[in-house]
Amino acid sequence: MIKYLFVFLCLIPIVTIAKEIPRPDNDQLYTDFIMTKKNPLIKKEIVSSGYISMDGQKRFIYKQLNPSIFFIYINNNILTYKSGTAPAVSLTVDDKTEDSSNIAIFFSGDNEKIKKKYEVVYSSRDGFDFFTINPKSSLSTILYYEIYSQGDKVTKIIIYHKNKSIQTYTFQNTRTGVKPDENFFKY
Repeated sequence: MIKYLFVFLCLIPIVTIAKEIPRPDNDQLYTDFIMTKKNPLIKKEIVSSGYISMDGQKRFIYKQLNPSIFFIYINNNILTYKSGTAPAVSLTVDDKTEDSSNIAIFFSGDNEKIKKKYEVVYSSRDGFDFFTINPKSSLSTILYYEIYSQGDKVTKIIIYHKNKSIQTYTFQNTRTGVKPDENFFKY
């Protein structure tokens, strides 16, 4: 009996490897996205699409192309956003300008900053690395996030809001480690 117990204990991993949200290879990324949002107060699902491009830690753009143009552009700690025909607005990026629903932080690879704002729990699900992410701030409008990834690519982000709406980003045509085309950063 002791022999079987010893073999069983040897098969149990003693050290758990802590996984982190993947960082794009060379901090370079291009990915297309489709975002769907379900809200219990609205019968029809909201669907939008666009792309995310990143070239280094300080250059990031989230550009929604359909149904209307909306973008968030970060360049050297200056955040610029624009919606529809309104003029673009620029702000210095700090903790106050980082909205709790801004998914840019999950592509940054800045796991220290992520750990300061969120509790991150890793597991594996259906062949994907799976992260449950809970905001530490009680002021957040987000209950929690779910992130699916493979290798250095995030494949899906699901955001569960306190108002019971669910926002899902599905990423396709993802390329990392290759300098994105400069045209992606024009707005």
